Amino acid sequence: MCQLNHALMIQNIVKEKNTKFIIGGAGVVTVPSSMLYEGGYPVICHGEGERTVVELIQAFENGSPLDNIKGISYINKSKEIKTPPREPIENLNEIPLPLDMEKYMGIWKENIGFRVTSVNSSRCCPFSCKFCDKTTFGGKIRYT
Repeated sequence: MCQLNHALMIQNIVKEKNTKFIIGGAGVVTVPSSMLYEGGYPVICHGEGERTVVELIQAFENGSPLDNIKGISYINKSKEIKTPPREPIENLNEIPLPLDMEKYMGIWKENIGFRVTSVNSSRCCPFSCKFCDKTTFGGKIRYT
């Protein structure tokens, strides 16, 4: 969520025409969807996005409709379409690393002087804090 403001600037930085932007994560539930669409994001990914993003890329490449992809919202003919939610990933060990970790940590070393990364070994939380929003990861805790 703390990176949402920066994410909203990306489409102003990328100059490549025909670029498709997708936004997701915990921050998307904190702002009106109209703000995200107006910010240059035609598709909003709700909940866990690993499987959703793969399906979206395939749909963009094939020119397929988006209405069968679970866990998204988008604008079609000036109307917001929301698809049914995607089921959470039960076995988190099925999720591959999304990038070359050595290269990723090397970029950090170049820029700040040391290698760094974070590791998430669970999704959700066993507690019921009143201020918490469990929209992205659901209400059932899952561990790797």
